[in-house]
Amino acid sequence: MPKSIPPASIGPIDLDKFAVQLDARAQSEIARTLGITVLPCRVRRMLEEAIQSYRATASVVTTPAAAIAAIDEVQKSGRRLAKALAQFTNERSAVDDKTFEALNPSACECLAALDRLQLAAGSRKELLRKHPRVSPPHEQLRHFCGWLRLIYCHAAPSDQKTSNARAQMRKFALAVFNAVGLDRADFEIHPERLDELLATDIQ
Repeated sequence: MPKSIPPASIGPIDLDKFAVQLDARAQSEIARTLGITVLPCRVRRMLEEAIQSYRATASVVTTPAAAIAAIDEVQKSGRRLAKALAQFTNERSAVDDKTFEALNPSACECLAALDRLQLAAGSRKELLRKHPRVSPPHEQLRHFCGWLRLIYCHAAPSDQKTSNARAQMRKFALAVFNAVGLDRADFEIHPERLDELLATDIQ
């Protein structure tokens, strides 16, 4: 079972901004895929929370490449700052004695902090370079589909889980896609692609 690689988060996300309520039409369509007439409140809430989380994570996209670029900028700026600070740590620099004495302690502290920053930045960059290349939108959708599989397994009647379960789960997911406003055309043409996403292990 494939695992999703959730994109790195960017700070706190205001989930309330992405709250969703399934309307009666969406609830009815999803319920039909489960072979029932009314979508249970618990299942509705589970779906709304999954959709809310998907929309929230889809609103902020970052990649290892973006993080590496940011680290490169910090390292480059750090080297320029270290060169400037050296004027207040080298007694032979063209700075008068009083200015040197006034700024030397702080300059030394800054240089020590810069050394720690450069070391941490270099280590982090090496880890990021080993990170698998992923498409954040695809991984977000993969993670969302993993949740849909779990919700379906919780909500579907026992007979649906044994009789053509894959096709039934696919119908369930497509109904949820309709509610979210996701393009489902590609998955209708290539159902195996949706099957692969729904098989995602998110635990």
